[in-house]
Formats: sequence, structure tokens, C-alpha cells
Amino acid sequence: MIRQDVRPAELAKRLKTSKQEVNRLTTLSHATKVDRIVEAFHVLGKELTISVA
Repeated sequence: MIRQDVRPAELAKRLKTSKQEVNRLTTLSHATKVDRIVEAFHVLGKELTISVA
């Protein structure tokens, strides 16, 4: 978000959700489902990869 200069309100618009939901996504202490984080990365043109070694 920072590198692309995307504000929470713009990300909310892209995700078709509220700014409050985006604030929860970016709050590390809030439990957010992985699929919602993946969707946020997708609308920013990024891919989230998780691996377990």
C-alpha cells in the first residue's frame, strides 16, 4: 500500500468493503482470515505465498 501510495479508503473501494475492514486487515493484533489477506494482495497486484519448512 505504501509503495503504491494506496490509501485505506482506496483499498476499501477496490475490495468493495469499508475502510474499517481495511483498518482491521492492517492491524496485526486483529485476527484476519488468510483468504481476505490474499484478496487484498490481489487487488494490489501482488501474490501472497506461504510456505512451511
